[in-house]
Amino acid sequence: MNHYDIQDPYGKSKEYYVNHYVCLWQVTKTEIVQHWKWSELAKNENWYYEIIIPAFEEFTAKTSAADNANSLSAERGPVESAKEDMDDLQNAFSNLSGK
Repeated sequence: MNHYDIQDPYGKSKEYYVNHYVCLWQVTKTEIVQHWKWSELAKNENWYYEIIIPAFEEFTAKTSAADNANSLSAERGPVESAKEDMDDLQNAFSNLSGK
């Protein structure tokens, strides 16, 4: 909740949510890192650390670089689109929580 700045729907300063995590409801196209076939991943005993983590780190580095570039530009790009998707998710969460 802190990472995504999700407001406490009960107004209790998140006291009920110590060490709790948010359940993912939706993944947008801009948030997809890559697709892998399990049969390919299964060939590597350390698939998570040797394939998934490096791909995620590369993805977040590109997203961060794009974010920096887009902050200097008025053009709409994938980062803005992702931010809008997150805003939509925030609004949906707010509607569910009654805020």
